Amino acid sequence: MPTAKDCVTYVSSCSQRCIDRRMGNHLLCHHAHRRCRQLLADLALQNRLPAINIYPDFAEKGGLIGYGPELQNLFMQSGVLVRKALQGSAIADLPVERPTRFRLVANSITARALGLTLPTSILLSADEVIE
Repeated sequence: MPTAKDCVTYVSSCSQRCIDRRMGNHLLCHHAHRRCRQLLADLALQNRLPAINIYPDFAEKGGLIGYGPELQNLFMQSGVLVRKALQGSAIADLPVERPTRFRLVANSITARALGLTLPTSILLSADEVIE
């Protein structure tokens, strides 16, 4: 699992790549960074890096946008599969399931702090807009 120092190094390198390539944003989505998403959101804002993450609660922590599967729904799907396996179903017969419910969270406070305006299409599509 990444340490706080690893997160600082990661965001610094992302910022530099974005500056070098004149990119407007960067996707911070590595699963190992889930544990330090508050720190990532804070560092992205400090580095003026519009950060988007696959975890919807990233926007709640201060990131610009979080879009991804609802984790609670994924855990429920996993529980159903485990129950079937424990009841004797052959593992090979169990279906491979994909997420069916996704959540979009946009943080307009962070957008204003970065000097950005979130497009109306994002605001209308969002399940939650943090004002």
